[in-house]
Amino acid sequence: MKRVFLFALFVFSSCSSFRIPEEEKVILKNIATEYYTLGDGYLEVKNYKKAAECYKLAMRNENLKTAAFYKLARSYALAQDWTLALSCYEELLKKDEKNFSLRSSVAYIKAMSGETDEAILLFGKLIEENPNDEQTQENLVSKRGILF
Repeated sequence: MKRVFLFALFVFSSCSSFRIPEEEKVILKNIATEYYTLGDGYLEVKNYKKAAECYKLAMRNENLKTAAFYKLARSYALAQDWTLALSCYEELLKKDEKNFSLRSSVAYIKAMSGETDEAILLFGKLIEENPNDEQTQENLVSKRGILF
């Protein structure tokens, strides 16, 4: 009986150190996904600082890195941290220079941070390229007090 107990103890204790291949990667991916989801939750309740913290942690996963970085930039912009927001959006633009949404965000941030001349130029280019885009025209008009 004592031998059976010792054998069972040995088997169970050795099982606890048994690892499924790629298990750690799956665990880390799940953790990053949870941080991304938490960031979305914080963004929804307008806790932009906490959202930014979560998106930074979610960026540890390569599959979430770009999406989390975009949401990090958005969190900074919503928190009115224009310096960090601009830095992030400019980094995103390096990967997608023609992205209208990113360029529009940069123009908006420049306007809000007091870089009026640059903002007017950027909004002008965006309207020239997309004369029917109401949002860009609205942003330019709504920032009129800031820009003009």
